[in-house]
Amino acid sequence: MSKNKTKFGIYAIQTLLYMQVVLSILLASISEVFPDAPILMVQLVFNIALFAYFLASFVASMLTRIMTKKIILMAGAILLALGGVIPLFLQSSIIFFILSGALIGMGCGVMEPINATYVHEKFSGDEAERTLGIGYAVAGLGGMVFIQLAAVLAEKNWIHGYYVMLAAVPVLLIITVCLPNNGRIEKKTEKSGKATPFTKSMVLILAVFAGYSVFQGTLLNNLSFLLEEEGVGSVSLAGSAAMLYSGGGVVAGLVAERIEKILKKSIFGVVCLINLAGMLLPLLSLSSFSIVTASVLCGFGCALFTVICLAYVPELVRYNELAIAPGTTAVLIIFNLATFVSAAIVNNLTVLFLPDKAISRFVISVIGMAIMAVIAFIVQLYLSKSVKSSNQEEQQ
Repeated sequence: MSKNKTKFGIYAIQTLLYMQVVLSILLASISEVFPDAPILMVQLVFNIALFAYFLASFVASMLTRIMTKKIILMAGAILLALGGVIPLFLQSSIIFFILSGALIGMGCGVMEPINATYVHEKFSGDEAERTLGIGYAVAGLGGMVFIQLAAVLAEKNWIHGYYVMLAAVPVLLIITVCLPNNGRIEKKTEKSGKATPFTKSMVLILAVFAGYSVFQGTLLNNLSFLLEEEGVGSVSLAGSAAMLYSGGGVVAGLVAERIEKILKKSIFGVVCLINLAGMLLPLLSLSSFSIVTASVLCGFGCALFTVICLAYVPELVRYNELAIAPGTTAVLIIFNLATFVSAAIVNNLTVLFLPDKAISRFVISVIGMAIMAVIAFIVQLYLSKSVKSSNQEEQQ
């Protein structure tokens, strides 16, 4: 089977990876339908997807020991489609929407890390990094299309926003046809040794990614609430902003390889500053323009951080083949788990110091992101000195 056909299958899967973001633009509508539900419970419709992602990613990583990645990816597409079907028929309780979010998160949680691992399995070096970058550009483009489509459908009847999840069905067919059946089943060998991905370098980068993810999650968690509270726009603007968040991911995917080469020793600190600028804009001037610009900057930063982290995995786990799959999974689990707890952490910090409003949550997150930028610069400086010192010892 040709490399181009395999890449087409990989890219088709990537188009579905922003489906969780679709849920964020429906939160205000769900809150209106269930007015007695507390804000945290309404946010759970979106955040449960992130928690389910964590569980599904962990399980999927284990499943690579007993089945091929192609089969696992097919299962993920099926779960995502089921998550889209449930709200179309069961709408009497918010619990059904939370269940739907969980299935959507499980589908994405199975597909995203396994797809990234699949790239490292089939390609290597610059080709793997380029494929990952293009893949996340495709993911951003797919997100733009599906989020905007969901917003258009939701304008007429908000429940119709869930129809976009059914795009998982044709992707399932593409996986069946385009991905080869000879995917590797992970086996422990003498060469691979221990399977742990948690080297010192990996742990430090994951810690930075976790802190970053907590505060970057504020945008999607509070976008629709911010627009409603401040009277800036409707679900249509929320959809456009979320679409442009994905659009930032398109740009990041295309330029990630080049930016990584230019800013290798400070890339993660720079990403924190990009997100900081994005979340600061609505505080300086709350308008449609500031909202969409913030979404582009935050989407760009988030995708860039993720792509670079995934590209670094083989290096961070010291090229241990058996550690690449759990290492890739760890990166994506940390992002989604930290984003899952983002609402609880930011909301609780907000009520301690400021009025409990969406705009206040942005203030807290701007401060938090500034702190993470400093930490990111320090960690990367430490790691670069550590690597340099190790290289000098090896030469001696």
